[in-house]
Amino acid sequence: MTDLPLRCPSCGHSSTDSPIAIPHRTHRVESLLQSNEGPTEDEEHRFRKFVIEGESEIQYLEYRIEMCRILLDHLEDTLKRLRGAVKEHKEMLNPVRRLPFDVLQEIFLHGAGMYTDAGSHFGSISHSLDLTSPPWVYGRVCRWWKQVTLKTPLLW
Repeated sequence: MTDLPLRCPSCGHSSTDSPIAIPHRTHRVESLLQSNEGPTEDEEHRFRKFVIEGESEIQYLEYRIEMCRILLDHLEDTLKRLRGAVKEHKEMLNPVRRLPFDVLQEIFLHGAGMYTDAGSHFGSISHSLDLTSPPWVYGRVCRWWKQVTLKTPLLW
């Protein structure tokens, strides 16, 4: 197996690619920057070469940064969609969905107050018409819960 550098399939970048070497600020460069003196012919040649290569490298780096941003946006979008899908699947695996009829019926009766203070809770005829009473609330959760409430006359 050869140790070839891995290249990005989109932009061709390799982790072994080295950017342009940024020259150190020498005493001579400091002197030129702080005065109006011009560079020698040799210095001017080196500076022009560096400017051309540097501008090319800047464009390349800006391009790579943009590609990284696009990739990051794609990854964030994928992450968001994946989190949503995982959340939905967790909801589908919720154990409450597998409660048998009789267990759910008992939970509803307890929740409606049937075993604690049935007389005060179910004391009036209007109880079954009150849309905020437990049978109505339970029945609006899902079809299964609605079936359980409708088949549990003690709730009404």
